[in-house]
Amino acid sequence: MADSVKAILNGALAAANRLRESGLGSRVAIAYLEFLDIYQDLAIAAVQALEGVLKDTQVAARVDWLQRLIEAGEDGQRRIRCEADPL
Repeated sequence: MADSVKAILNGALAAANRLRESGLGSRVAIAYLEFLDIYQDLAIAAVQALEGVLKDTQVAARVDWLQRLIEAGEDGQRRIRCEADPL
């Protein structure tokens, strides 16, 4: 999960750089990213991964995540998170 979240965030930051370099940065912006998952445990894992990625001060300086929360959507599913493979 951490690698996926990091790759998505780095991709968005790279796209923002390209927009700025091309002169479109004042007209087009990436306003927000939204991570969605039907399972609550994976949404929590994504938040934890994002918190880990934002420990990098260079990344954190370019990202505003003010609320730092998970918002429940419609039809979400709860399940028990298990780190180990089932027997």
